[in-house]
Amino acid sequence: NTAFATDGAVVEIANETVVPQPLLIVHVRGGDIARYSSVRNVVSVGDRAKVTLVEAAISLDGAGEDAGQLNTATRIRVGDSAHVTHVGVNTDAEAIHLGNWDATVGEETVYRPFFFSASPKLARNNLFVTFDGEGTALDASGCFLARGTAHVDNTLFIDHAVPRCESRELFKGVLDDRARGIFQGKVVVRQIAQKTDGKQMAQALMLSPTCEFDSKPELEIYADDVVCGHGSPCAEIDPDLVFYLRARGIPEATARALLMESFVGEAVEQIEDEAVQDAVMTIAADWLAKRAA
Repeated sequence: NTAFATDGAVVEIANETVVPQPLLIVHVRGGDIARYSSVRNVVSVGDRAKVTLVEAAISLDGAGEDAGQLNTATRIRVGDSAHVTHVGVNTDAEAIHLGNWDATVGEETVYRPFFFSASPKLARNNLFVTFDGEGTALDASGCFLARGTAHVDNTLFIDHAVPRCESRELFKGVLDDRARGIFQGKVVVRQIAQKTDGKQMAQALMLSPTCEFDSKPELEIYADDVVCGHGSPCAEIDPDLVFYLRARGIPEATARALLMESFVGEAVEQIEDEAVQDAVMTIAADWLAKRAA
């Protein structure tokens, strides 16, 4: 990205500024010729500021199937006592998307990154977070939906470099056909980072016997006064729950869609902005309804 970046956005939020509406950075593909695009964004959020930032990768109707590659990098610095919701949305089903978010968060800060991927050809979402001040809370989450031969990889590196910080990671995926979903989450707790509280969970619903979910949660702990844990189950849709809904007059396809919506909804609900949350859930519900039919 650094070698080939030709464009990008620079966003500066002043101290104590509350941005009333989400800020939207959109990467749009509309041509029929495959291209490589490298974009670098730089975001600075001041002390005690509050903002919701959305980065979206989309394609227009009529765009060619040979989409090429989009390589994005966003470097974000979050000031002390700030509150940031950071949402990434990728709905371009034909593109290769490589995305990197590199965040440094200050003292008494809330940073809530969220990744949403809906059947891209290939997607790699990287999140690197460094705690640079005590008393900070990280709530990283995501939802990935994949079918066909789609490949979605969510990789996190969380660096607890100071004491008394909290991190939560919740990722949920629905996989069908021969799709592959990957979760890699590494949490490092340095020796100085006493009183760290970290929890990590990645879950997947498997709709096909040929899909694949690979999960690699990691905890690397050098401090001795911490509370940390992780888990990563995957399963099919519970047939008893489908039967329960069908016994109450709900068609099977609708029942399956409702169960899948409930499953991914727990992750989508982590988006604080209701308008953004509703938009993401609408896209997810439409995708799930088609897979349940």
